[in-house]
Amino acid sequence: MAAGAMSLAAAGLDSVEFPWLAMAAWILVVAAVDLYPVSLPRGGFVTVSPAFDYAAIVVFGPAVTAWIEFISTIVVRGLIKRSPWRRTAFNAALFAATVFVSGLVYVKAGGSVGSISLPQSIFPLTLCGITFFAVNSGAVSLAIGLSEGVNPWRVWRLNYLWTAVHLAVLLSLGALMAVVYIYAGFWGLILFAIPLVFARHAFRLYSDTKRELYDFIKAMSDIIEEVDVYTREHSQRVADYAVSLARAMKLSEKEVQSLEYAALVHDLGKIAWSTRGALTKKGELSEEERREMLGHPRTGANIMIRVRALHRASQIVRYHHERPDGKGYPLGLPGDEVPLSALILNVADAFDAMTSDRPYRPALSDKQALEELRRNSGTQFDGKVVECLMTLHEQGKLRNATSAAESVNWAHTGW
Repeated sequence: MAAGAMSLAAAGLDSVEFPWLAMAAWILVVAAVDLYPVSLPRGGFVTVSPAFDYAAIVVFGPAVTAWIEFISTIVVRGLIKRSPWRRTAFNAALFAATVFVSGLVYVKAGGSVGSISLPQSIFPLTLCGITFFAVNSGAVSLAIGLSEGVNPWRVWRLNYLWTAVHLAVLLSLGALMAVVYIYAGFWGLILFAIPLVFARHAFRLYSDTKRELYDFIKAMSDIIEEVDVYTREHSQRVADYAVSLARAMKLSEKEVQSLEYAALVHDLGKIAWSTRGALTKKGELSEEERREMLGHPRTGANIMIRVRALHRASQIVRYHHERPDGKGYPLGLPGDEVPLSALILNVADAFDAMTSDRPYRPALSDKQALEELRRNSGTQFDGKVVECLMTLHEQGKLRNATSAAESVNWAHTGW
């Protein structure tokens, strides 16, 4: 907030003459775009207005653009949406600071105000975009992390890391918008606003689709647990353990997401009619029942693979009972051919199974389960995964995993 105030103060002292009429028109357009943000699952929101910010920096310079963002945010977040004053002030100051700092970078790198020439302007525009992305996403991640008690670095990776690929798109749109405005004036800006509104709508649909995929997987997980009452909430706990392990072992967020999906439905194959009786049987399984149960990873994976978005997760389910020593099932693959995500799921599943009550035995203590994992490390369970789980348990972090959430964002982010 202090940085935003300093930016506005510097902008106010700027020798640039404020084009009041054009500035007012730009504020109206930016405010209209910002009225309908797309919410992020890990907190915060995004809009498509960075294209207007880049264009305004080129057309008006950093000073005017900082005031455009500050005023439009106060109008939208404070007066229209009635957001808490603290958040409104934070977002207004953040957006002003973001565009002012990135605008200064643009000017210092050789970018001109009031005109644009290609390819000379590509380099300063690129530096401007990188600065915009770093300042904006970094500050919002920090604010969300501090307010919710979540690691800001995790928030940034979940919500913003992959969005860097959109940088070139937004930069090119901003540059093109600047050219159109310089030669066509306000009406050129209006013409550009229309496709961006539709782009925002398409983006929201994409975001909703990603969210609905997660909801669909959770619904399938609930169905599995309705079939087997002894594993109630088992899938969610396994997913939490697996996500915690995956992040500790530095898997990418894309892999973490696929692993969470797989963990939530890793027992999907057990709902087949042939295995239902074995799920609640208190005595030993017959050979036929045992054979049917051993096939559940393949059955579950064959169901999941029908959904294109779950192809990667289906392979994790298929291999999650394979072992490092090659004695797992259903394929008996050697450990070096089993994906790390599947080995992680194997350990997470085993730990929760051992520490939960089952029809044939009471739950083990955490200490007993960890000892069993250690005893079979390198044979039944991957040694590095077991070591990681024990470390997390000692640190008290194993039971505090944060579920992965779909990362949906464009570039203009707020809290």
